Amino acid sequence: LSETNLFFIDDNDRRLKLDIEDGKWSAGTNEWTEDELLDLIEIHPEKFSPNVFLRPIIQDQLLPTLGYVAGPGEIAYYGQMRDLYPHFDLEMPIIFPRFSATLIESGIDRVLDKIPFEFHRYGERIEDLEKEYAKKSESTDIEALFKDWKNEVKSASEVPKEIITDIDGSLEGLVGKTVSGFETELDKLKGRVYRSIKQQEETQLQRIRKIKGQLYPGNGLQERMVSFMYFMNKYGQGIWDELLNELEKESLKLDSHHLIRL
Repeated sequence: LSETNLFFIDDNDRRLKLDIEDGKWSAGTNEWTEDELLDLIEIHPEKFSPNVFLRPIIQDQLLPTLGYVAGPGEIAYYGQMRDLYPHFDLEMPIIFPRFSATLIESGIDRVLDKIPFEFHRYGERIEDLEKEYAKKSESTDIEALFKDWKNEVKSASEVPKEIITDIDGSLEGLVGKTVSGFETELDKLKGRVYRSIKQQEETQLQRIRKIKGQLYPGNGLQERMVSFMYFMNKYGQGIWDELLNELEKESLKLDSHHLIRL
């Protein structure tokens, strides 16, 4: 904890951290003695704002709380505040982890298994996911495959070439042209293979972008970024009652993040 857990709100509505040094309190260019500061707090309490540590203390002083449903970030803060409550003669409320879940729509569920990433990976940068997928998709060395194929064609053509030229030496050029033509066709086939791979990769990359946009919109968990109105507009007002009825049948853990398929 810092020297103070208050902010001073100046005339421009800026929140300035309240500090103390050599017995003098200050916030920005404003300075007070301790008595002056206490008088100002008494006269203009609206000029002061608590930080994340002091806010729950003030909240529980004004509105005594038996239990508080908190998210992961809040739980971390409360864990650091355990010794702060007794300082104000208060008892910390019971902290209940908030139920945490991501709703997976059917369109996303159908393509999830086609991508080799676990749910939590979609919280990473899209650039990193695309780069990793591109590396995984390069497992087949196309250049080496066609190079070996051409060498095998040349090797397999040697004996027939000798036999044919022994029969009729004038056919040597035609044999060479035939072998060369086959190699040209292999080059064309290689180009088609590369285009097919690129198309498949782009399809998969589009799926990755789509999945991330649904599961981690704006790089945040869906529950923090997407309004419940989105699901009500799409699935009807009864969606929440239906989900609650289904969830009541399940054994759910409040310390886990749940994936719910619609």
